[in-house]
Amino acid sequence: MTSIQLSQEKSLQVYNLDNALSLKILSVEKAVNSETPSLTKMIKATNEKKVSYLIMGLLVNMNNKLKFKEKLTENEIRGLSESIMDKYYYLKLSDFVYVFNQISDGEIDLFGSLSHRDVMKALKDHTNLRWKYKNHGNTIHRNTNR
Repeated sequence: MTSIQLSQEKSLQVYNLDNALSLKILSVEKAVNSETPSLTKMIKATNEKKVSYLIMGLLVNMNNKLKFKEKLTENEIRGLSESIMDKYYYLKLSDFVYVFNQISDGEIDLFGSLSHRDVMKALKDHTNLRWKYKNHGNTIHRNTNR
């Protein structure tokens, strides 16, 4: 195999939804230190549409895990994916896996429904924790009280 073929094969593995879902990211530290690429790097390696589909797949998976009456609709997932890619392009795949798992595991209080705003707020809070960790290097914990 040539280096280009190896690179393409590796990118297909990285951007595969099943592989993303199998990531064991259990802390902000692991999300920050993971070798998963940022959205920007993923777009450069493949294309925006493929990365958008991956984010939508993660959102659908999270949405399906929740036992809420009011879940995200298909159109809301599409719009949320666009918002995430516009605003959080610098975060790594591991950050999204961590936050979405936090939401679906009940670590972030949602009060019986899931909305675009809830997910964007969770990503904003995670980004703040992420920067604190990177700047201080301390073990940090998410405050789940809203």
